[in-house]
Amino acid sequence: VFFIFASETPHYTTMNIFLLLSCLIATAVANDSSRSHRDLLNPRKGVGLTVAAGMEVEISQKLLDYGAGIINELIATELSKVAIPEISGEKDGFNYDVSNCQLSASISSPSAAFVAGSGLSIDLAGVNLDAKCDWSYKLHSWPHVPDGSGSLDATAGGNTAVSASIAATVQGGKVVLSVTQSNVDIDDFDVSIHGSILSWLYDLIIDAFKGDIKSDIASAAKSAITNVIETTLNQELASVDLLLDIPFPAPFNIGEIDFTIVDIETAADSIAVGTRSSVNNTASPTTDPYPVAATPLEPTDPATRDASMVTLSVSDWPINNGFWVFSEAELLQYLIAASSVPASFPIQLNTDSFNEVAPALDKAYPDTTMELLLAIPKGFTEVAKIVDGVGINVTDLPLQFNFSVFPNNGTNSTAAFSLQCPATASTTASVNASGGASQVIYLEITELACTPLTVISSEFGNITTDGLDMLISGLLTSVVLPELNKFIGNGFALPSIDGVSLTSSAITPVNGTLKISSDISWDPSSFMARHQKLASHKGK
Repeated sequence: VFFIFASETPHYTTMNIFLLLSCLIATAVANDSSRSHRDLLNPRKGVGLTVAAGMEVEISQKLLDYGAGIINELIATELSKVAIPEISGEKDGFNYDVSNCQLSASISSPSAAFVAGSGLSIDLAGVNLDAKCDWSYKLHSWPHVPDGSGSLDATAGGNTAVSASIAATVQGGKVVLSVTQSNVDIDDFDVSIHGSILSWLYDLIIDAFKGDIKSDIASAAKSAITNVIETTLNQELASVDLLLDIPFPAPFNIGEIDFTIVDIETAADSIAVGTRSSVNNTASPTTDPYPVAATPLEPTDPATRDASMVTLSVSDWPINNGFWVFSEAELLQYLIAASSVPASFPIQLNTDSFNEVAPALDKAYPDTTMELLLAIPKGFTEVAKIVDGVGINVTDLPLQFNFSVFPNNGTNSTAAFSLQCPATASTTASVNASGGASQVIYLEITELACTPLTVISSEFGNITTDGLDMLISGLLTSVVLPELNKFIGNGFALPSIDGVSLTSSAITPVNGTLKISSDISWDPSSFMARHQKLASHKGK
């Protein structure tokens, strides 16, 4: 149970974090100032992290293309908030006013690209700006006639474009984005006047849209880009909790997974984000950390990576780390009562069944109920490996079988004898859609065995292990394995958060890692509503 959860909790919990992080980081560039150089690989072969990480998230151009459309919507929304200043004054004895201007923006051709070792470029072509204003004039002196009023439409399209370069740094274990450069090129406005207007006022309006208004909109657009990246998205990144509790019931609720970001690297066709992904004991914070160091992960094959928006590569390090934490806390135990053994099983947990294995025990307590405590002791480190094309394999896991007896078939037990053997287990993982749109990870333990048996201790003389192999094998396959599979049988849903959900997910064991490939679907409406609410509060 514990090695399954230790391996799978990073999968579904990390999705919860990286659903959003992937979208946002896809707009970022690796620019880790803590290193003076970058060891970039062939730009068509992805990029390898230089810092050890338990899990790596790789973002492909496919997500970048999708993310460009979202950034497009965010920036278009911000551009629509740009306030066009009122134009008013007196000329040739007339008071004039151009006011109530409303700007709307649309972007038809957003694009983004990775720039190896230097940044990410965002180019928004096909930008159309539409302004609607009211105008009026009247003679300054009484009776203020002649006078007039009307409306105007001003449109800038054609060569209007927006571009930006964005950098990302790791600060305090999280990603912080910054705009290193932005350009806003606005084409000349085509102004249509509705109503009868004085020629000089017409010329004044035309000159304003070609000069000050155009300049003000360009300046405001640059501020809008900076606001989207450095405020809106950074607030979202900062709000992500990267320390997540492992959802075990008591007394096993001692663990958390630390998804602190340790590294970001970029290539010409992808970006890689490394997270620590360590398992920590929150109940005993002074416990020594896992003594085995993680190693840098290799990049995913480009063809595999580019087929999905996001690829998560989980090494066996977090799995073994989780094993170690729970074993050091002495929580890897499983009790088998006599009533748990099927009646059809040839050997029952009764001393009469052990008359040849432990004759002194049966002699001391004939026909007496027994129980069996399976326990994994402290002290081991690396037992789990991810096998290509198979799944998660566990080998040489020290498993103890502690038999107890209930004298006079009472309620208090006493130790009888203990055995030990190296356990092996194999687990497969798959992803299927449930009744709805949710993606669900399903696990199945396909093999559970433990051999050869050795005697650790006995309170009742010599123990003969001949024949016990069959008992242990039968208990593991008939009792323990079905219970474990039943426990994990409902799978682990990959949740939708804030309008974000994973689609078309697949799990593949390859290159010593468990790779989870997914596409992303995001409805940013709730995201935008939240930040518009925050912006309105700030404005008050």
